[in-house]
Amino acid sequence: MFGAYEFERGNYNFTLYDIINKEFSINKGSRITWFGDPYEALLGITASYKQLVSYAPKQSVTRPPTSQLR
Repeated sequence: MFGAYEFERGNYNFTLYDIINKEFSINKGSRITWFGDPYEALLGITASYKQLVSYAPKQSVTRPPTSQLR
């Protein structure tokens, strides 16, 4: 098998049992290149993953004034 395959777009779903399940978007320009043996392809793949995060401050534990601790 010879040649290259270049991605315009694509997705990859990484799963590990029922613990991890992450969807990656394959970036344009990623490629797979073959020079004979299909099992020895060269992978030049970049991908991105969107992670939702909160910008809210973490809750802090309020302490009573030190005068009340005696």
